[in-house]
Amino acid sequence: KDFSLRMASRTIEADYARAYEQVANSSAHAGRRGDSTVLKTYIFEAAVQSVFTFYEDLDYFPYRLEGYREGIVVGGRPARIPGEASATGREPNRKQSVIRQEVYRCLVVRPECEGEDKAAILFDFTAVRQYSAALDMIVICFLVVCMGLESWDLGRSVNHMVVTPLEKMLRTSHA
Repeated sequence: KDFSLRMASRTIEADYARAYEQVANSSAHAGRRGDSTVLKTYIFEAAVQSVFTFYEDLDYFPYRLEGYREGIVVGGRPARIPGEASATGREPNRKQSVIRQEVYRCLVVRPECEGEDKAAILFDFTAVRQYSAALDMIVICFLVVCMGLESWDLGRSVNHMVVTPLEKMLRTSHA
């Protein structure tokens, strides 16, 4: 079992919570000053890039985040936590190649992360599945060759132990 998948989801969730907290604190201060600009933080985007960079050299990698909305409202003010949009890769052709790693628990209460719904990172395991299929094919071919050799050897042994002596007996009885 690969624990890096779990760690990636926990890291992403923790950094989303930190970014949310920073935006919430900024919202409280800006509200007192009467500032109406959209609040923004890049903590989460940096964390997403860090996680995606970690998987660059591996045969599997994250390709999408779910449950990390960029446009939010904090204390009645619009805010942005960029990061989810930068995590868009190509979806695998086969659904069997998708591994969905959900967060253990949501650190920020949000509609995308309530009840049974959890934020998640989707991983593409296409290359891993292809490697596994190739190894399965090699094992099957090896077994077929072994069974062929065994049947050839069994036929040769039966011929040597039964058929040849029986032919000799029949030849001597006819002669």
